[in-house]
Amino acid sequence: MKLSWLGVVVLVLAMLAAYPASAAVPSTAGWVLAVRSEGSVASIGVLIDNLDELCSYKGLVQKQWRDVPLENGAVLNQLTVAVDADPVVNLAFSVTAGSTLTTFVITSTTVSFTPILGEATATAGITVTDGDNQGGAVGGATATGLFPGGKFYEARYNSPTWSTFAYLVSGPVVAPAYGTTTASETQPPWQFIGMVYDMQSEFQFDLTPNDQASGTSSFRVREIPEPGGFLAVLTGVAGTVFVLRRRSS
Repeated sequence: MKLSWLGVVVLVLAMLAAYPASAAVPSTAGWVLAVRSEGSVASIGVLIDNLDELCSYKGLVQKQWRDVPLENGAVLNQLTVAVDADPVVNLAFSVTAGSTLTTFVITSTTVSFTPILGEATATAGITVTDGDNQGGAVGGATATGLFPGGKFYEARYNSPTWSTFAYLVSGPVVAPAYGTTTASETQPPWQFIGMVYDMQSEFQFDLTPNDQASGTSSFRVREIPEPGGFLAVLTGVAGTVFVLRRRSS
């Protein structure tokens, strides 16, 4: 029997129609901003109540908070947390320091998933803006990373002991009077990390009084295909093509 191109198209459409409709986007109503602000130290995190639902949803889900007052005049101007079952954790923020040197600790949620043999990549950036020409000895603004090596950002996996995948963005980052300076760094894809079952990211830094800092980051993990998996797929495709050719001859 000869299978025409029209027949192939009809067959493909029928196969696509057999797949269920896309799942509804999980709700973020239960995502809670957790803030602990004591004097010049502000710790900011997010608690997510529906991780199981998120892990079964294929797509990016995010929530944003704005204009949250902290102690000593500091402000969380914006925080955006986004997660994806791929899995991916994106963390972005904007803050203003208080009237004294302010320490910020900004942490994503912990995203858990079925253990996989994984590899990862991460990227992060920091922008510092002078707000009052009073930061440091010569004016301007200074942000200093608090992770080893003066880094601003950590991508980590496998709680509760945590293994560090990467420390990114070297400090200090110094902006001139009433100016802005940006620094960024990427851990090239893809780096083998072994068995992984959860992930998290965090920024830690000091910021001079009344100045602003913002940051963006993305931490991605993906499963390493089994050695025979890709070959099996190719074999299946070849077999399908062979059958179609046999039937069309």
